[in-house]
Amino acid sequence: MSDYSKAIRNNLYCFPGIVNNPERISAINEDLNTLNERGLTSLVNNFCSQTDPDRADDLLFEIWVCKMLMKSSVENLSYEPPILSKPPDFRCNLNGVQFDIQVKRVHNVVNEIAKTIFQRECRKRLSKYKNPWFINLRISDQLQRQHINNFFQYLDNNLSSFVAKANYRELLEANDYVWIFEEKKMVSFSFTEKVKKNAGISIGTIHSGNPGESSVQWVDLTPYRSRMRRVLKKSKPTFSEIPSETQSNLVIVQPDAELWDLSDSDDMADVLYGDAQKISYTRPDGKEVMKDIRGPNGILKDKKFSNITGVVFVHPSVSITDNEFKGSYFLNPFHLTEICIHPKLFKEMTYFVRSEWKANATA
Repeated sequence: MSDYSKAIRNNLYCFPGIVNNPERISAINEDLNTLNERGLTSLVNNFCSQTDPDRADDLLFEIWVCKMLMKSSVENLSYEPPILSKPPDFRCNLNGVQFDIQVKRVHNVVNEIAKTIFQRECRKRLSKYKNPWFINLRISDQLQRQHINNFFQYLDNNLSSFVAKANYRELLEANDYVWIFEEKKMVSFSFTEKVKKNAGISIGTIHSGNPGESSVQWVDLTPYRSRMRRVLKKSKPTFSEIPSETQSNLVIVQPDAELWDLSDSDDMADVLYGDAQKISYTRPDGKEVMKDIRGPNGILKDKKFSNITGVVFVHPSVSITDNEFKGSYFLNPFHLTEICIHPKLFKEMTYFVRSEWKANATA
């Protein structure tokens, strides 16, 4: 067995939950060796040569999907098959159906990259202060990389005036602070005393959104819909085969990091099928009833994406060490007949079925 632990630690150095956990390193090392044994050496080499920690993390998701495919007993599994200049990530067969699969981590919908860098800088810089505190943060979607040094300069200049609470409370209080830059609220924060009183400011809780607001906010799906449209637009050229009874073209997506607010299947359904709405109408017998409909802004209503059989949404909480597939399959309405014939690629995968499809099936 090869030892990839050095590459794992080097390439994922920004993820302490992995590099400081020998069991997780051992699990990833075992997965890489399994891929090599199955002839998927190019995926292993891609991970080992990727020193950008965020891209290496993306490759871990591809490795996890590959592991789930092998568990599903697919045949002829290949990674980036040399069939076109832009091949899908995976091609495999199951019960007579060929699956071409694109795997995507969804990045930077509401400026997650800058927020992630900000968090890393907080961990690195704030630990040098002597104050035995936790810092609780709410980070604006408008925060950019160039703002980060200004924030820490502000902390340096004002640290002596800050007061820490004895206990953390999520609701805003008088001694919560807001950093304003160029008339924009960029970061709101508060401090909580550490129980053990060990020196250094550590990150406590983190929220994404407008500083000065509570953690529970209405989710604007516009940026998520825009980002998912770009993901599908980038994926579609890799599908050279037309969907049919023997061909499925899937895009498997996972939101990146805990700062993605879109965390359940209902929200993803609104993104892909259109906003859920209720209308009232009068039946011929004069009775007024309510009807569930979808708005016109669903991505999968666009014929531009008709060569995509469906989208599989993997919840952001799914870890690369999980041994069961957790995801919801959103069927493309253009291919309902074919999908009904296709085998289930992952036995644990759930199908998101719209109410009108059920009504049509029983009509």
